[in-house]
Amino acid sequence: NDSNYKLTTLGALGDTTSDTFYGCLDILCKGLMNRYPRARILFITPSKRSVVGNNVNAYKYVDAMKEVCAKYDLVCWDSFREMEILINNIEGVDERSVFEQQVNGAYKVHLNALGMEYVSYKIEEQLKLL
Repeated sequence: NDSNYKLTTLGALGDTTSDTFYGCLDILCKGLMNRYPRARILFITPSKRSVVGNNVNAYKYVDAMKEVCAKYDLVCWDSFREMEILINNIEGVDERSVFEQQVNGAYKVHLNALGMEYVSYKIEEQLKLL
């Protein structure tokens, strides 16, 4: 949501304070690793959204997640690029009738039960790789 709502400045790799997205993620990664030293940790980037303009900004946040996770040798699955669900008719593929919620006859950007089931199998594949 940070990329969508611009709640947190992106910052840069090496930031370690809560003033930037990079810094917050750095704090989170270190905290998880210290608190759960034996845990197998998987980060998952957000998926593409129907508002294509926000996707341009989202690439920066997705890449930030991948960079910070790589810094700590944590797995980060880039679902933004690899999910294979294109929500709300992005790039000419209309899967919203299958995977997206409808409210009062209008499609929303969130997945429905079938969409969540589909995504759960994708996430399960990533967990098995840990």
